Amino acid sequence: MKLFFKIFILLSITFPFSSFAQSIIHATELPGKLIKDTRVSSYILNSKAMPASKLNSYAKTVNAVFNEMYSSKELNPPQGFDAKIAYFGTINLLKEKIPYGTIRSYFRYLVKKGGTVKTSMDGTDLNFELNNQNGFFDHIGNFSDQCYKLKFPLFFEQLPVTDSTSDYMEINLKYYRFPFISNNTTGSPIRIIAANNKPLLVPLTRKEFVQFLIAREMQRIKENEELIADEKKQIAETKKEIEDPLFKSVKETLEKSIPSMQQQIEKLGNNNQTIQTKIADLESMMKNMSIAEASSPARLDENKPSDEIFGLEQLVPVGRKEGVMLTKVNPDYYNFSANAPAVQLITVYYTWPTGITSSEPDYLQIATMKVFRNLDYHKLKESMK
Repeated sequence: MKLFFKIFILLSITFPFSSFAQSIIHATELPGKLIKDTRVSSYILNSKAMPASKLNSYAKTVNAVFNEMYSSKELNPPQGFDAKIAYFGTINLLKEKIPYGTIRSYFRYLVKKGGTVKTSMDGTDLNFELNNQNGFFDHIGNFSDQCYKLKFPLFFEQLPVTDSTSDYMEINLKYYRFPFISNNTTGSPIRIIAANNKPLLVPLTRKEFVQFLIAREMQRIKENEELIADEKKQIAETKKEIEDPLFKSVKETLEKSIPSMQQQIEKLGNNNQTIQTKIADLESMMKNMSIAEASSPARLDENKPSDEIFGLEQLVPVGRKEGVMLTKVNPDYYNFSANAPAVQLITVYYTWPTGITSSEPDYLQIATMKVFRNLDYHKLKESMK
């Protein structure tokens, strides 16, 4: 029995679920269903979280997205898959300055199994993020972890815009991978529809980059001080153990450990003094910047040697164009006035699971990309006015 069990496990590892996969066939020739949700408008308009004008504005944009999907040529009817469109989000302005939400289109395979046709659990998604630029940009680039740790406003390397029209800006994930978007190895474009005339992304200034460097050094001092406190606490506990008869057999070892801990405290203290000098130099540099220099874009030449990852030595001189420009989300992008539209930004992207499909897109993935490309982005932009 044990031998049979081992053989079964080996076969399962070598040929994972092969017998199950062979019994499932995609019904590519069958028309699927486009499942419509008629409750979204009533849900939004019955909310008491916003003035009626804001609710009507929000509902207008949400309905425009739904209507655009419902009228899609690829979804009437969907061929070989079912399509369901759903809204998720909040329109509660008690805590948020602006409402946000997600409209997600679920595309699921039609599969034949055991003589019946069923809807699969897996497939692709086409997503519309409303006003949710924070969730989208939170994990971009190499600075996100440090910015989060330092509670410093997020900035990142300038994003590669692969397409741009008067209606949208496109960024391709082939170059920038977002943790919350699982996709194929060819990359997935993201299209951003902006309602406002203000730019969504603006350069990080040289002054702001130096402020980041200062914040990073101050964090290191804080971490060293915590380590010093731990060492002091350990010394005090060790001295108590030395006096305790229960530790008589290891008394000599305990006594020898104290000098090394004292040396570590001295080393950390000296390190903090060095960091304090570095902070003073950075603060002096920032103080002596002209207004033009302080407000000019920060560019980094990451090929230059530096004592730090992303250090001051890599900061490109003012006016030079080499390196990569650092960018941040424009903090003044949104208009919070009473007459401003409720939705001012729509981000559109598609996703599908990795590891279960080949590198070549299948029919459902191709259909998803077609829907994405053929959306009327001008109409969606107009819906935010």
